[in-house]
Amino acid sequence: SGPETATAGDDYASRVAAVERLAATPPTAEPHRLGGGQMADTTLLTHADSRLVRKLYGRRVPGGKAEIRRQVDAETLGPLVLEAFGVRSAATHRVSDTEIIQEHIDGQIGWDIAPFGSASIPQEILDGDDGRLMGLAEVVIENPDRNEGNWGQDPDRRLFGIDFGEAFPAVGGRFSVPNPFVAHYVRRPVNRDGTLGAEELIDNDLSPGDVASVRARLEALESRFAALGRGPWLRRMLRRLDQVGKHAKGTRDRIGGQP
Repeated sequence: SGPETATAGDDYASRVAAVERLAATPPTAEPHRLGGGQMADTTLLTHADSRLVRKLYGRRVPGGKAEIRRQVDAETLGPLVLEAFGVRSAATHRVSDTEIIQEHIDGQIGWDIAPFGSASIPQEILDGDDGRLMGLAEVVIENPDRNEGNWGQDPDRRLFGIDFGEAFPAVGGRFSVPNPFVAHYVRRPVNRDGTLGAEELIDNDLSPGDVASVRARLEALESRFAALGRGPWLRRMLRRLDQVGKHAKGTRDRIGGQP
C-alpha cells in the first residue's frame, strides 16, 4: 500500500496516471491561455472528453530556481494533502521542476460565488464540513492564499481547492492576507496600530477521532514527501496538526475515523 491510500484507495494515483496519459496526446483544440496566475504561465488544454491545465514556471518567479522548485513541489504535494483531509483537489502530474499538468475540475470557481476580494464567501460554505476540513488543511500547510480564484464547487456542490504555490512556507504565521477558511482554527488579533498580531490557535469543533484519522493519512504520505526531499514539510505539518488537535472539542466525526 502506497501513500495514495490516504485518498480513497488508489483513486488519486489512478487520476494522476490518467492525467499523464492524456497529456501525452495532442489537444483537440488550440491551447487557451488562462489569466490570474501571478507566478506561472497557465494554459487550458482541451481534449476530446476532458480538459487539463498546464502550469509553466519561469522568469516571473522571484528567487530563481530554488523558489521555482519550491512552488512546483508545493503544487505537487498540496493536492495530496487536501485530499487526505477529505476535500477534492486537482490530480497533479509533475512533468519537471518547472512544469505541472493538472486535472481541470468542472463547476463554479469562487469568484462566480463571491465577488473577488469581497471576503463575502457564503457562511454555509465556510461552516460546512468541506469548508471546515479545507480550513484545517490550510492551517496545517500554512497556506495564506485561498482567494476566490483558487477554490470552487464542483457540479455536485462539493468544495474543491487548487493552487498551492504559497503553501509550506519556511516561516510560519503568514496569514497576513486573511484566508477565510482558517477562521474556525486561527485568530490574529488587531493591534492598536491596525497591524495584525501573532497567530493564535483557538478551540474548534473537530473531534479527536478526526484529528487521529488525518494524522494517519498524513503519515501515509511520508514517502511522497521524502521523494522530493520535503520530509521537513511533513514533520512540520504533523506538529501543526498536533497543536490544532489540542483545541479539538467536537464530538462528531467528519471523516468517519477511516484511515
